[in-house]
Amino acid sequence: MLLALTKKNVFLKEHYHPKIINCRISKGKLITQLDDGREIITPVKLLTKWKIIDSNVKPEQLKNYKIIGEGNLIHFLDIDEALPTRKIIKGLHTC
Repeated sequence: MLLALTKKNVFLKEHYHPKIINCRISKGKLITQLDDGREIITPVKLLTKWKIIDSNVKPEQLKNYKIIGEGNLIHFLDIDEALPTRKIIKGLHTC
């Protein structure tokens, strides 16, 4: 199976794993941009509800981050937690 991406007009094999190219926190939401053109918005409340991050974490604490592992993880420096791309893409229910 091949996926066609209209943004870049490239054909990618099924096993391609998108990488995080940017993220930001805005109005209590984590907004993640992927290299395949998608933007995924995740409420911070869901990150705490599904115990991805500690329930005491405030959205402001997530503003200091670093994208690591060649775009496979977002490391939130102030709380020393990492969020993998696969959890963002497949949804938090897969945790």
